Amino acid sequence: MAVLAKGRRKLHRESRLFIWWVDAEDGAEKVLHVIADDKRFHVLYPLEQPAEEGFLAILGREFPGLPDAGGCWIRVRVPAWDSTAVGPGFVRCLIDWALTPDKPLLRVDWRGKPNEGGDTPSH
Repeated sequence: MAVLAKGRRKLHRESRLFIWWVDAEDGAEKVLHVIADDKRFHVLYPLEQPAEEGFLAILGREFPGLPDAGGCWIRVRVPAWDSTAVGPGFVRCLIDWALTPDKPLLRVDWRGKPNEGGDTPSH
């Protein structure tokens, strides 16, 4: 089944199509959704989060450096990004970082705090 693209933005990176949009999830918090058209890459990035605790939630099974991606949600710390103006440039930066194979990854909980259990998936 294809990704719903109606009313959503499209971005081409390295001959792949990504669909992205911002919406409010369970309240006032705005969340950036980015998903590849084949659905293997799927991440959520909460906007307006503190830069020092910024994280990305991985839902899809394609995320270099995380062989267990695609099961339970995994949250990882991200670089300190300025996400006040979300546009194609920001989304491109997020995709490029996420698909870099040898980036350091720190798993965090739903608040952006390092996991107590070490390197176990968070949900």
